[in-house]
Amino acid sequence: MAPHDKRWPLVISAAFTQTLSPERWAQLRWRFFRLHFQYLCAFDRPGDYDYFQITAGPLTLGQRYADRPASKSRIERATSGYRSVA
Repeated sequence: MAPHDKRWPLVISAAFTQTLSPERWAQLRWRFFRLHFQYLCAFDRPGDYDYFQITAGPLTLGQRYADRPASKSRIERATSGYRSVA
């Protein structure tokens, strides 16, 4: 379980329906293997998840995401019944 003051990791969604044009989303929607690699490709409308800005942009990750909250899809609760490390 995550403590209340947890900051990291910052989970960011690529939000394909928002970062790809409607035409490109229609082309790729059911091509799951290709979508898996979309994270490494350019987006039509880059948002917070932009691989090229993350890896080669002028800002550090700390600067880029200093005030960005985690995506709403981030899961903070344990999802497995096997939580013990003993």
